[in-house]
Amino acid sequence: MGSWKRAAMAAMLVCFLGACGNGSSDSDEPDLGAADGEAFNLDLSLELALLCLQSYQALEDYQNGQPFTLPAPYTLVKEFFTSEPYEGQNFSGEVPIAFVATQGANVYVIFRGTATITEWIADAKIAQVAYNFLDGPGLSEQGFTEVYRTLHQDILDTVKELQATGSYQILYVDGHSLGGGLATLAAPVYAKNSGFGDPTLYTFASPR
Repeated sequence: MGSWKRAAMAAMLVCFLGACGNGSSDSDEPDLGAADGEAFNLDLSLELALLCLQSYQALEDYQNGQPFTLPAPYTLVKEFFTSEPYEGQNFSGEVPIAFVATQGANVYVIFRGTATITEWIADAKIAQVAYNFLDGPGLSEQGFTEVYRTLHQDILDTVKELQATGSYQILYVDGHSLGGGLATLAAPVYAKNSGFGDPTLYTFASPR
């Protein structure tokens, strides 16, 4: 396992420990993991975190020339690629950074975190630019917005095609690190334009 993948796993574990708290009933902090209907669901967050790790596996498989598949019970619908023009990355000009999968009545849109030179540069482009994927929401970070723009229409079209089949009821949008930023940019688009109306967004170690 590559060092960047180990770092991603460690970051997620830190997020889980912080989210779950110390388990003490004397704490004034809310219990983030228990009852149905609460904003945070621990079991769901663990499921989505594991899918985030699969997005890193997709990159590793691509780098090694291996086909990417998901473990049962998930079905991979499509991978999505973004440009990686820098030499020395052992890539052919593009890399997988997101995928759409299904399981039962659920659709999952999963975004990977930072791993390539282009993505590190995107993280550092902190100027604010117009978020023009919807009318009038405001501004977003330049680098994340540029990466998301390369994926926006293709992923949206795929999600809309799945929704149109009538076989799916719930849309989950999920990402780690840079992928958390991409998921945050994507969720309002899916809420308005995908047909699902109320997607569930989870992010891990996401930029604010």
